[in-house]
Amino acid sequence: MIDTARHRSSRLVALGGSFAGIPPLLILSLAFLLWTTQLSGQTCSCASGSALGPFETGTLNRGTWNMGLSYNRQVIDDLYQGNRQLVDGTERSRSAQSLQLLMDYGISRRLTLSSTFSLVRQEREVRNSSGADNSLQVDGPGDALVILKYSLAKPGIFSGREVAVGIGSKIPLGESNDRRSGILTAEDMQPGSGAWDWIFWAYASQQLDPAGQYSLMLSVFYRLNGENDRNYHFGDDLSASFGVNRFTLPFYTPASLGLLMSYRHAAAGSRGVTEIPNTGGDWLYITPGANLDLPWDLSLGLSWELPLYRNVKGVQFSTSYSTRISLFRLM
Repeated sequence: MIDTARHRSSRLVALGGSFAGIPPLLILSLAFLLWTTQLSGQTCSCASGSALGPFETGTLNRGTWNMGLSYNRQVIDDLYQGNRQLVDGTERSRSAQSLQLLMDYGISRRLTLSSTFSLVRQEREVRNSSGADNSLQVDGPGDALVILKYSLAKPGIFSGREVAVGIGSKIPLGESNDRRSGILTAEDMQPGSGAWDWIFWAYASQQLDPAGQYSLMLSVFYRLNGENDRNYHFGDDLSASFGVNRFTLPFYTPASLGLLMSYRHAAAGSRGVTEIPNTGGDWLYITPGANLDLPWDLSLGLSWELPLYRNVKGVQFSTSYSTRISLFRLM
């Protein structure tokens, strides 16, 4: 499913090299993906990962694994008041990056367990009137997501429709008490939230041809957020995505395209019973993506998320764009 969490283009960094401690994770995960290729007796002709997002996929067959690595970069440089863009005179720059390990396992014909673990980097730069550079960088393990999916209808010979629902939790594994010079870092700059959240998920897809080369999908994701030990509560979050999840190119090209429209509503944050100003809002995104089938049943995905409409509460910096690069393997 889509949604998720920016810097000037000159500050783009190589995948893995932008995080302390990430290269070993990346190397071990890639090695595991390739090593399991030698262990699999029979596999699908291509990996089933989506370039469009980790929760825009349905359930798996019993005993099947789907593993993936996903690098995400979100640039948050646009200043908005309501639905009106403002001119920012501070040369402020804000970005969020994450490297995610995604794992799905088919427990039975109907049940699939999906999980996501991440390493996160938050960056912010602000130049004051004297030209001094006030920068902040926070990185570390992020929170984990675990969802149990139940298939209500699976695609078969006479029907290419899939319907699934799921329930899960966001587990607060990430650091949420980072301090600099004794001062607590802002909540939105922490790698983790420090709170347990409930997650509710629904998914439907329809194949448009017998071979499953063309399909539409609808995904809805609702997160009921809890409070951390400082009584801070991130606003509850609703996301919905609809579009073409797979459009296979003609002439036996080992590539497919996707295009989703996504809507997100976030309620305002609060501390105790007091609402936090300049938090929450509504966003509409368009996300084109592409998948390339590789040897060893690997699939490489790339997607771009671009905002079409933003209406924030108060004055906030909002997403300028985000990109995702993913590598998946079905086992």
